Amino acid sequence: MLIMPAHPIRLTTTSAPSFQMGVAELQIDFTGIEPDLPKAYIIAKVNKAVRAVAAYYGRFPVSSARIVIVVAAGEHGILRGTTWGKRDGFPAVTRLVIGQHTTQQEFDTDWIVTMSWFT
Repeated sequence: MLIMPAHPIRLTTTSAPSFQMGVAELQIDFTGIEPDLPKAYIIAKVNKAVRAVAAYYGRFPVSSARIVIVVAAGEHGILRGTTWGKRDGFPAVTRLVIGQHTTQQEFDTDWIVTMSWFT
C-alpha cells in the first residue's frame, strides 16, 4: 500500500557559490526539502568543518570536492555523512544528511560534519 502525504513535498536541488579552501575548490549543493535554518548558516558550519580538516592535514586533502547536503523532511539533527573518492567527476564527494528541523544547537554540538572527511 502506498501512502501519499496530504500535502506534496517539494524537492529541489540548488547550488551555493563554490568557495576556496587553500588551493581546493569546494562546491556545495542542497537537495531535498527546504531546511528551517538559513542555508547561509549551514554553509558557514560546513566551511568551519572544512577548515578543521584542512588544519588537521595541513591543507584540504583533495584539489576539489562536492558536498551534497540532503535535507530530510520532518527530521532533526545531523543524521549521517559519507565521503567517496573519485565520484561524479570530483576527487571527493561528501553527502551530509540533515533534518529539515535541525537547530543551531544541534549543529553546534555536531561532530558528523567534520568527521565525514575522515571516513
